[in-house]
Amino acid sequence: MYIYIIRGCIMKRTQIYIDDEMFSFLEKESKLKNKSISELIRESIRGNYIYNSNVMVKRLHDVFGQWSNRLVDVNTYKALSNVVKR
Repeated sequence: MYIYIIRGCIMKRTQIYIDDEMFSFLEKESKLKNKSISELIRESIRGNYIYNSNVMVKRLHDVFGQWSNRLVDVNTYKALSNVVKR
């Protein structure tokens, strides 16, 4: 394994396999945006995985305990839901 320090961050080197279509797309994007293919892949990972998981955790924290002040009797709820279904 190789370890690099780029822009103050410790980077680990890895190898991925992509098909010709993906490579062509990344190559064109790389030229259009003046970024390396590696940077495009890192941005995609940050945007699609890291950001989304952080958003999910924040949303879970936001809704946690919202029903804590309500008293719900399970038996009454079940009886009412059976009446509504009939």
